[in-house]
Amino acid sequence: MRSLIALAITGSMLALAGLQSAPARQQTVNLTRGCIDTFDAAADYFPDKVTIDDAVNFSVTYHGSYKIVDVSTAGSRER
Repeated sequence: MRSLIALAITGSMLALAGLQSAPARQQTVNLTRGCIDTFDAAADYFPDKVTIDDAVNFSVTYHGSYKIVDVSTAGSRER
């Protein structure tokens, strides 16, 4: 009976090992046309990131599958 329990536990552990998530697919360039084939929440879809040297009042932050462009209106005059 013990050998059957040990065999069942071993089989369960092997089955669970096969369910581990695959490593995130790494993009090599930003996608500029079309759509992705399959979405991977852990992937970085923006490997080429913008750097801002001279511009002010905005920022860009990357979050894997989306990016946020934040435009600051502080200091601007309303008409």
